[in-house]
Amino acid sequence: MIDLVRSFRGGGARVGSALCALALTALAASPAAADNSYNANIYGHLTTVLTYTGDTTILFSFDKMPTVPNCAGVYFVIPADEGLARQQELSRLLTAYTTHEFINIGYHGQTCGPGGYILVYRVG
Repeated sequence: MIDLVRSFRGGGARVGSALCALALTALAASPAAADNSYNANIYGHLTTVLTYTGDTTILFSFDKMPTVPNCAGVYFVIPADEGLARQQELSRLLTAYTTHEFINIGYHGQTCGPGGYILVYRVG
């Protein structure tokens, strides 16, 4: 045990530097840090949240929808392939919808998602 402590003390700077580099790499590779794909935000009141049994796509709308070139603009869309993040976003949407709170959405102001709807990158 003492030899183990000595080895950590002797190589403390190397271990500390390695852990710091590892932490920075993990932070840079995380989806939240890497996903700066959206270029617009909207803060509004939800009027509709739609989910379907045959698909995991989420559609929702605000009382005032933004205009995005070549998009239908009727709904925002969270695609079906979002995994766990989709569940978290659905939870945030349903909470805001139920409590009539305003919510901030990060979306891409130039690109359409599935169905020609406005593609969402962040709910929060």
